[in-house]
Amino acid sequence: MQSVGLRYAQYYNKKYERTGGFWEGRYHASLVDTANYLKSCYRYIELNPVRAGICRYAADYAWSSHCYHALGKPDRLVTDHRGYLDLNPADETARRTRYQTWFRLPVCDDELEMIRSSTQQGLVLGDTTFQQKMEAQLGQAILPHRRGRKRIRVS
Repeated sequence: MQSVGLRYAQYYNKKYERTGGFWEGRYHASLVDTANYLKSCYRYIELNPVRAGICRYAADYAWSSHCYHALGKPDRLVTDHRGYLDLNPADETARRTRYQTWFRLPVCDDELEMIRSSTQQGLVLGDTTFQQKMEAQLGQAILPHRRGRKRIRVS
């Protein structure tokens, strides 16, 4: 299998003028404070194809959940998150309208950078209270720490 994968990667890279292996890099994920950042993450993900120049509008991208969230297009791969349902638990049309209105708001650079850095570094996306709560709940350090080994003090 390794040989087949290697040969196919070489073929694919040559054909599409790219470099590297198919599986290079690692999967990135982070814990998200859904109460404050879920919609921001939805918007970040659904606008990725637009930012990358793949399409002009989020709804134009075939693999986006935007058509489901904003337009009500059925999609058996999407499961509603409680945070999305909370936009309007009783009325699906009102929920979509509210999502569309929010989605059209400009995305600030700070929001983009916070989501990107949290994901790439495997950090918690949330305020300090949420981060400390998750650290206590998981029983392990999840906040960024100083790089390098601990300094030894000589007296």
